[in-house]
Amino acid sequence: MNDNVLTGLTEICESIKELELYIKEKNNNFGVIKLIDIPKKLINVHIHNSYSNNPNINNNSFNKILENSLMKHAQIIQHFKINAPPITKILTTFVNLKELELDGSYHYPWNCLENLSLPLLQTLKTRAIPVEILASLIENTSGYLTKISIDCILYEEVINKKIIQAIYQKCPKLKYLKLILINENISEFENILIKCQYLDELFISVDNLFDPRELFEILIRSSPIKSLKRFLDNWKGRHPMFLQFNYRDIREYSADIVSLMKKYKAKGIIKEFDMHFE
Repeated sequence: MNDNVLTGLTEICESIKELELYIKEKNNNFGVIKLIDIPKKLINVHIHNSYSNNPNINNNSFNKILENSLMKHAQIIQHFKINAPPITKILTTFVNLKELELDGSYHYPWNCLENLSLPLLQTLKTRAIPVEILASLIENTSGYLTKISIDCILYEEVINKKIIQAIYQKCPKLKYLKLILINENISEFENILIKCQYLDELFISVDNLFDPRELFEILIRSSPIKSLKRFLDNWKGRHPMFLQFNYRDIREYSADIVSLMKKYKAKGIIKEFDMHFE
């Protein structure tokens, strides 16, 4: 976008609520800063660095000026999405932020998230972000998180346990959860089901070594179908849930599970279920 277009936009745009910027490797137009600086009700910001997979490219000068300009709107920005760590401490200024999306890359350190406090955060959606840092971020929220989605990250037992503990200790209002679960922490995972009473959508990713039967034996040790039935019976009176099963993991019991799901959907205990094929 050339300077003439940007100048025209600054003259006619009195209010911008959503801003999505694609930052190139070079030749970024600093005129866009003028557009941001005009007083606006800027609520939703998405910054996409097209070079995010190449840490050797240095575009710090443009990003620093851009982030300093966005800080002027820090009090009203509620949704922020980035795919590379910010240059400045812009995240610490978002005291009223409600939604944070981090579409990360393994090439970058995300130390900027350490000790970050976002007390009003309601939605946390991440991809390829170190989970130990995410645990710290969740611990520094104030109980308003209703949606957590954690994708594309490798877990060790201790770290997996830490993120589970952070969730059930700090997220009593949680409604949606997506995370990776390993066998060693299934019993710890039960605390999420006990303490997150509003949970109605649950998406669990597992590796090839995961035994799906143990997940259903959180409440009672027996066969998979009997355990699942007991689990659903204990869910009666709570918010109807959405369940998704990986067919590869439960093919031996798939017909029985489908039949059971239909029965509990009719009772209103299950809102919807899906058999995922890979």
